[in-house]
Amino acid sequence: MVASFGAGALAGSVAISFVVRAIRPWRLMIIYTLVLYSMLLGFVHMPGIVGGRISLVLAGFAQSLCMVPMAVMLSSLFNSARVNL
Repeated sequence: MVASFGAGALAGSVAISFVVRAIRPWRLMIIYTLVLYSMLLGFVHMPGIVGGRISLVLAGFAQSLCMVPMAVMLSSLFNSARVNL
């Protein structure tokens, strides 16, 4: 089960590396945060293991697409604040 989440996160990281300049990071972060929590809610309600694994792969993908832009935005804000000091 954990490997399913990790596989989705790896796929999301690879996907975001290809389209990093064509997206708006704030919007991407908000949308995929909602997708992440809806996938986790779907995982809770899955009756079988196959559906659970699929929802965890999608949750890992969404987690990568919401956390990577957030980390980039926070580091750029921190670097710009440090330059202004």
